[in-house]
Amino acid sequence: MSHALWTLQQISLFLESSKLEIKYLLEWKGTMEKGITDLEPWKGTSKLSLSRFQPKPIIILLETIAIAYLSARGG
Repeated sequence: MSHALWTLQQISLFLESSKLEIKYLLEWKGTMEKGITDLEPWKGTSKLSLSRFQPKPIIILLETIAIAYLSARGG
């Protein structure tokens, strides 16, 4: 009978340990979600800022035409 009690105690400790692990995982999940939420506005702002530095197709076309024109003129 004492063996059965020991097994119940062991199961109880395991369950307590599991509950603590789940609690820590949920806290970690909350922290990660908050971090991701905090990054969303930064990501949008960064994309907008970087888009200013991307060459526009019309500018590339005009530069290509200018280079072709200058090359054809010999200069």
